Amino acid sequence: LAPTPDRCSRAVLSIASLIAPLIYSGDYRPYFTIYDPDFSEISKLHNTMRGQHMPPTVLGVTNPYFLKALEYWPNVISVGYLGHKKREQNIRESVDYKDNDNDESEQNHPGKVRRLSIDG
Repeated sequence: LAPTPDRCSRAVLSIASLIAPLIYSGDYRPYFTIYDPDFSEISKLHNTMRGQHMPPTVLGVTNPYFLKALEYWPNVISVGYLGHKKREQNIRESVDYKDNDNDESEQNHPGKVRRLSIDG
C-alpha cells in the first residue's frame, strides 16, 4: 500500500528483486487496481482460500479498499505516508491489525494483517 503509483511500483519491483540474481517466479503486479481484469479472479481465489496457501503474489496498490476487499491477505507493507491523518486512522480502524511481534499463538490466522510501515 503506497500513496502514489510510482512509489508502490518501485516498492514491488524492489521486493521482487530482493532475491537477485534468482528470478522471482511468483506473480507480481507493480501497480494493481480494482479495474484490472484479474481483480475478480484474484479476489475470488483470495476469498475461497481465505488467505491460506495463496500462490506467491505481490500486489502494488494505492487504494485502501484493498485492505477490505482482500481482508485475509497475510501481509501488508505500507510504504510512505498515506496522506491526511484522519484517512490513515480510518484505514487502521477498518482492518484488524496484528502487531509485528513474535507471538506465535497469533501467527498465520486469517483476518489478521501483519503490517510493516516504511515512511519515506
